[in-house]
Amino acid sequence: MPRAVLLKVKPSQYNIWKEWCTELSGALYSEAKKTLIEEKIIQELTIGFEIEGECYVIGYMDGECLPANMSRTINQKHKAMKEQCLEMVGEIEVLANIKCDSC
Repeated sequence: MPRAVLLKVKPSQYNIWKEWCTELSGALYSEAKKTLIEEKIIQELTIGFEIEGECYVIGYMDGECLPANMSRTINQKHKAMKEQCLEMVGEIEVLANIKCDSC
C-alpha cells in the first residue's frame, strides 16, 4: 500500500540531505535495496522542493513497509540523517499511483 509523508528540512540541512540521498542512490545502492527487500517495499522515492525559501521533502513508499532492521548500519545512519535534517509535517494522501508492470 502506498504511503507518503511531508517533511520540512531543518535550516542549513538541505545539501546534507541531498548528499545522503546521492549516497543511497550510488555507493550504498545495493545495501539500500537489501533493506527494501526486508521491509517488503517495492519502491521508495524522495522528492525535494522549495516554497517561499523553505525546503521540503516528500517521502514515498509503496509496499508493505515493514519496520526497518535497526541492526543494519545503513538503517541506523538513515534514521540519524532524518533526525538531523528533517522534521515531520504529516502524512499526505497518495491520489494516484499508476504502474506499468509490463513496461
